[in-house]
Amino acid sequence: MTDLLVLDLVAETDLFLVRQRAREVAVALGLEGPDQVRVATAVSEVGRDLLAAGGGRVAFSAAASGPLVVALAARTRAALPDGGTAAAGRLADDVRVERDAGGRVVVVLTKALPRGATWTAEGVREHLLASPASPTAELRSQNRELLVALAEVSSKQEQLEHLNAELEQTNRGVVALYVDLEEKQEQLREADRAKSRFLTSVSHELRGPVSSVLGLAGLLLDPAADPLTPEQREQVQLVGGCAQDLLTLVNDLLDLAKAESGRLEPAPEPVDLRALLADLVASVRPLAGPETALVLDDVDARVPATVVTDPALVRQVLRNLLTNALKFTERGTVRVSTDVHGARLAVRVQDTGIGIAEADRGRVFEEFFQVPGPWQARVRGSGLGLPHARRLAAVLGGGLSLDSELGRGTSVVVDLPVGDADADGGAGAPGARGAEPTGHVGGGGGRADGGGPGGRPDDRLEVGTVLVADDDPAFRGLLRRELAAVSSAEVLEAADGNEALGVLRERGVGLLFLDLRMPRLDAASVLDHLRTDPALVGVAVVVVTAVDGATLDRAHLAAADAVLSKAELSPRALAGAASRALRVAGLRAGGGVSGP
Repeated sequence: MTDLLVLDLVAETDLFLVRQRAREVAVALGLEGPDQVRVATAVSEVGRDLLAAGGGRVAFSAAASGPLVVALAARTRAALPDGGTAAAGRLADDVRVERDAGGRVVVVLTKALPRGATWTAEGVREHLLASPASPTAELRSQNRELLVALAEVSSKQEQLEHLNAELEQTNRGVVALYVDLEEKQEQLREADRAKSRFLTSVSHELRGPVSSVLGLAGLLLDPAADPLTPEQREQVQLVGGCAQDLLTLVNDLLDLAKAESGRLEPAPEPVDLRALLADLVASVRPLAGPETALVLDDVDARVPATVVTDPALVRQVLRNLLTNALKFTERGTVRVSTDVHGARLAVRVQDTGIGIAEADRGRVFEEFFQVPGPWQARVRGSGLGLPHARRLAAVLGGGLSLDSELGRGTSVVVDLPVGDADADGGAGAPGARGAEPTGHVGGGGGRADGGGPGGRPDDRLEVGTVLVADDDPAFRGLLRRELAAVSSAEVLEAADGNEALGVLRERGVGLLFLDLRMPRLDAASVLDHLRTDPALVGVAVVVVTAVDGATLDRAHLAAADAVLSKAELSPRALAGAASRALRVAGLRAGGGVSGP
């Protein structure tokens, strides 16, 4: 550390000299103009406190590479006021307050020198000699500094006002943007709701006609019907196959709409998982090619004998995965295996098929996306299977993950929470489908003669007059033909709810097949009339619908005596549903039950 200058501070005039010399030392050491002013002001502020405490001495020193050190030592042991030291703390790099051996206060200020600054003690002293001390000159210098500072403050104030104006304008723009974004979000939400409504409406409207086409094709192919030529049979089979493909797509769209709208809720019940997997694998085995093996591994021993879950949704998820795997495995193996991790079950569907390229793996869960390629082009599909399977897995409280390698196959894992039915007392959760008294789709639960489930095709329905209420004339004709196979009853028709009520009041109808969605007066309103009109309360009602019976509104289920799916219409299904409805209506008329 090199001593550069020592000054005594005794009178007010000395303060001007100290400030001037502090500036000149800063100039000689290479400090920039603003830092020169900071050093001079900091020394002046602390020097003023020294004068108030009885005066002192100011010593300037510096090291070869800095910093500049200014030590201001008091003459007495009196304490210094805090104002100058506090002000210097904002101007210097460091301020320390110490006491020397005699107990006198010493304030040490430091200021870093610019990088690369070169100076010598002789050069500093020569600079100080060339700049004679003058209180008047220092006062003028302070005035110039003050004017410059005022000009800078004024400029900064103008800049601040300009920035505030810009910020205010920006804030208004941001607020407007947020309002616009909120409007856009609401529009997107409404568009999403409209899309779901559209998918649901279109799917419902398509399901009825497609089911009619399937039914009519089945009647033409029935061995009991008039014989067809080989060419005619082939054409009818093609019509039926195309209708079945269309029905599958419509069902996928409807299920997708229900899942997106949040209206699809699981209905847990006790399930024998081993039997479910075995039945499912058996049902899709015909889809396997001659060189493809479909293998079901033994279920993990840790899986409870009976678990609590929604069997319909689980079956749908796994059916989608198995169908996909078999489609894209021309030769090799499709394997189904299980694993247990705590209270969660993992079902893996693994194939040795064509696999998926890394670039496409993230997109296979996008709706309607199909991996491009010659093999995919030969396989029919909607691109909804995997997205819908993932949504259903989420509805069940689980998830779905996929791992694949191009040319080596794909592995999809469904992770599901499952409850132990034995631990839960062997009963499903409230509202489980197994507890529903109705909701039998395809004739489940009904019997024509008290014998086997669903009735035998040769069972005859003992009912006088039957009314078919449906706005689709093709389906009315199909249902009339199916009824002729199981009953000799007179069959009347109605195209809407109002017409149906008129026929019911005029004729002695014993059994009503009621379409769920009709113009002018829907099924719910017709059911309200039936249950409140004493003259009609004894009519047996089978709700006929293209909607999945498992997800029908419970109000419809409670008001109907049975439910029949258009997609699964057959003489057996029709006989089963009709027999159940007649039995429940008979109990109701006799006071045995108030509903199904």
